[in-house]
Amino acid sequence: MKKFDIIGDGKVIGVGLRPALLGLASEYDLQIACRNLWKENRVEVVVNGTEDNIERFWSYIKNKDIRLFPDIKMYDVSELETYEGPKIDWGYYTQSLTSEQLYRGFQYVGEALKDINRNFGKAIEKFGGLSNKLDEISSKLDSLPKEIAKVMREYKKSGK
Repeated sequence: MKKFDIIGDGKVIGVGLRPALLGLASEYDLQIACRNLWKENRVEVVVNGTEDNIERFWSYIKNKDIRLFPDIKMYDVSELETYEGPKIDWGYYTQSLTSEQLYRGFQYVGEALKDINRNFGKAIEKFGGLSNKLDEISSKLDSLPKEIAKVMREYKKSGK
């Protein structure tokens, strides 16, 4: 097992980095556990797998911004070190991260629905009289053929 840190001059927390890491790790046949270290604006990543896959995974992250919502400035990635911390329950970690991300998604959708509801009310206020305007236009369109016929009769009478 190895570990490394992703350190941000910009944002590395709250930008979808941990879910992106989890998805990318599966492509390299790795197990990972990562945690946000808020005070230091960094994410600690512990990786389990073959040496070659860990190295390729680490190199990819170091050279390509994998955040779902990238910041203007690329993050920094520390060197790989041997992990000597407590034993990790990979299944529990994955389930916890998935639950956390689902909760955040529900929060996001809930806020979006509240915004839609507020803006819908404003739209009704703004365009509430639109129905009356459409009725006026419709009645004018209904009389249009009569007006065209009248103009055509006058044109024929004039002999032009």
